[in-house]
Amino acid sequence: MFVLGDLLFLKCWFTVYCPFKRLSSIWRHRRTDLSLCITNREVVRSSDSCTFKMSSTRGRANLSPVSSPIKKKSKQFDSMEMSKMADLEDSLQKQAACLQSQFEAMGADLKMELSKLKDDFSAQTKSVLAMVAKMDKVVAEQHEQKKILNSHTAQLEATEAKLAELEDRSRRSNVRLVGLLEGSEGDDPVGYIQKAIKSWFPSLAHKEMEIERAHRIYRKSKDGRNTPRVFIFKFLRYQDRQSLLKASRLHDPVVCSGSRLRFFVDYNAATARKREAFLPVQRALKAAGVENFLIYPAILKVNTAGTAHTFSTPQEAKGLFSSIPRRNELEFDMQQ
Repeated sequence: MFVLGDLLFLKCWFTVYCPFKRLSSIWRHRRTDLSLCITNREVVRSSDSCTFKMSSTRGRANLSPVSSPIKKKSKQFDSMEMSKMADLEDSLQKQAACLQSQFEAMGADLKMELSKLKDDFSAQTKSVLAMVAKMDKVVAEQHEQKKILNSHTAQLEATEAKLAELEDRSRRSNVRLVGLLEGSEGDDPVGYIQKAIKSWFPSLAHKEMEIERAHRIYRKSKDGRNTPRVFIFKFLRYQDRQSLLKASRLHDPVVCSGSRLRFFVDYNAATARKREAFLPVQRALKAAGVENFLIYPAILKVNTAGTAHTFSTPQEAKGLFSSIPRRNELEFDMQQ
């Protein structure tokens, strides 16, 4: 819009102001010439009048008005001046008429140009208004699309959470065993784990537990870790898995061939990451002697002073540490 305004201003400047300034300059020079001519005439008249008076005082009786050479000369001068003035007046009238016609022509041209500029400006205004309307429409559509995107994002998150829950339910009878040396299971991992459970947990020796399948988790050969791969096995009954996890907490630590064994619930990757984020908090609470545990999928429950607290994120649990009494002056290390 600023560029269009500048173009209109420059066009008006060159089409109107410059010719008008040139004509004004011509008219000013003509006026100056006329003023000088009138001034010269008045000076000549005043000088003639003074000469005539001096001559009349010196010899009024000897000179008659008819035979006075000064009077004849003055009359001739006046007639010449009058003719010059008449010619100048005619010239000025012609120039004035010419200027008037030029001004009228310029006025018509200017009116035409202004009419064109007005039409162009009206067309540009309509174009700009149309663009503004389109922009408003695009902005409204963008807001609507943003709402739809937010709705789809919420639905996607809900679907992902439901899918993760379904995957966790399909793994609810699985147990992840960490620390079992490679090759200990031999060629029959199912038979090995059924016999080993009775030797590791005497409280479960009288209970027959059926194992559906057992295997090591695949790991890439280029992985530089020397730790044994995770051994995972699935119970036929969910109650047997719960009994094994309870016995592992009661008989902790469990050692096999000099290696400590740890038993965990098998979750999908998303749920496992959420639960892993609470490990520094749980270590600090355990060092302070505070009872805590995780509720599915990843909610920390803390029992302190007869009051139960639940936290959805590790950051929410940090505010509780200032009110927990520390045992043996242990400092909480939240960066571990």
